[in-house]
Amino acid sequence: MTTPAKVPPAWLAWLPVVTTIFLIAGFLWAGGGKMNELAEHERRLAALETRRESDADKLDKINERTARIEAKLEVLVPSPGQTRTGQP
Repeated sequence: MTTPAKVPPAWLAWLPVVTTIFLIAGFLWAGGGKMNELAEHERRLAALETRRESDADKLDKINERTARIEAKLEVLVPSPGQTRTGQP
């Protein structure tokens, strides 16, 4: 006499469907995280570029002012090898 085969549990038939749903949900979650991370990096890069441009503008203004100051100093105090014109 052979024993009848065991009937598998009913939930076992749903296992591939549930696994597929969890797999798709995992991919969507990971993809959303990467998209959020990418957006954050783009925001940071834009902020750094803006700051770099404003710093470059500030440095240009400082260089212009320094050049004007140096020109005035050269007029007031000539280099040791130069003599001022108009003096005996």
